[in-house]
Amino acid sequence: MVTKHIVVLPYDAAWEQNFTAIKNEIQQALGELALRIEHVGSTSVKGLSAKPIIDMDVVIRNNSVLDTVIAAQLLRSEYGRAAIAAYVQDWLGEADS
Repeated sequence: MVTKHIVVLPYDAAWEQNFTAIKNEIQQALGELALRIEHVGSTSVKGLSAKPIIDMDVVIRNNSVLDTVIAAQLLRSEYGRAAIAAYVQDWLGEADS
């Protein structure tokens, strides 16, 4: 395993604004496919130092719409493309490469 440089910063109120901007873009790309979009992880906790990476969960009805969600994200959302690329790398075990 390769050790990477990890940056942890003091809480930044801009993280909530960043989440809202990303959420709005993803919601626009997905429409009714996204039941909820939630801010998760350390940047979602007010006052907590964190790695400055906005983590979010997109809640969908069930796996039957997953391919449609992925296609919509890839085609329409800058954030979606980055998130899906990270997910696929992690799923393939390439995140630590």
